[in-house]
Amino acid sequence: MQCLGDYELCHDDVLEPVRAKARMRAVRGAMASWNGASGGNPVARWLADDSFPPKPPDLAVYRYKGMLWFLVVLWGVSEVVMLSILATLRPTVLGGYVGLPIAAWAGVCVTWLIVVVTAVRVRADSLVIDNWVVRHVIPWERFAGLFVETEAGMIARLDDGTVVKSVAFGRTLTDAIKGYSHMRETLDRIRADCSSARTVHGNAHPPPDHRRSLNVPWRPLLGFLVFFEAFSWIAFAAHGG
Repeated sequence: MQCLGDYELCHDDVLEPVRAKARMRAVRGAMASWNGASGGNPVARWLADDSFPPKPPDLAVYRYKGMLWFLVVLWGVSEVVMLSILATLRPTVLGGYVGLPIAAWAGVCVTWLIVVVTAVRVRADSLVIDNWVVRHVIPWERFAGLFVETEAGMIARLDDGTVVKSVAFGRTLTDAIKGYSHMRETLDRIRADCSSARTVHGNAHPPPDHRRSLNVPWRPLLGFLVFFEAFSWIAFAAHGG
């Protein structure tokens, strides 16, 4: 297993020099990424920066924008096609009025989970990795490092050797061809944010456990279901059903 990261955040008594180097490397990486994209259009500049505006309690939020735009476009086209078919169905085709809304809802749910929910989040007391509907909360007391590995993409390691993979920054063919250069730039930025959060965090004794739980955004998902079902019933009524 080849590890492309080069340090671990494990022992506070030897970390300050490493943290300082990490911050400088993160700044250089971010500046290089920005300068490389700044000559392009606004879309290119947006894609070069994987950070998103955080909302409390998050201090920083990261998602892989290079994959998000493709999913959004694919979802948008498929939804338009399904809704167009639904709007032109004959009232006698009852199965279409039932199946198409469910298919459209399933598509938007998957896209929402990948684009909006799945992320790497830095908080004052922990690193949070959201993978689809599963949330991993890694307290700083248990956090041993963040790495990019050729077999898995971005991963977090705990002090007991446990590995938590990030779906947001999973392995891709494009990144593998480029040597994971873009992902490593993002890795340096996340590491710098982790280091800053840990610097002001007071360790708890005994250290809290790594927590894994369901993280299902029920409200937007149910809202999408209501929308598609309402559209289906309106189309059915408009066609004399």
